[in-house]
Amino acid sequence: ESEPQSPTFDTTDPSNSLNDVSAEQASTTTSVSSTIPPSEKPKHIKLPADTTALRARLAAKIEALRAARKADGPDGKPIRTRQELIESRRAKQEQRKQRKLELRKQAKLEDARKREEALASNSP
Repeated sequence: ESEPQSPTFDTTDPSNSLNDVSAEQASTTTSVSSTIPPSEKPKHIKLPADTTALRARLAAKIEALRAARKADGPDGKPIRTRQELIESRRAKQEQRKQRKLELRKQAKLEDARKREEALASNSP
């Protein structure tokens, strides 16, 4: 009994019929830009009876998007579960880390070789 009734949503009480009319009037007043003239008929998209071509195009588009974001698992199949996704990301991160370490090691070796050459060429 102590709950306040909303005049817009609680319409079971017949005493709120006056509020219903005001709510309807408030909802029908909209801006001019958002109203659609009744003369325009809604356009309906006609789907062909045979949708295999559309399905093939959709599958190709999905496959292209998957390939673009490299969403395939390690075996080339799409990732199906959250766990596979997490494992795949972890493996990719580990590969990046190993690659970075390898590049740093190569850079250090190259610097050491250049330093040795510089010392060898400067000494009489």
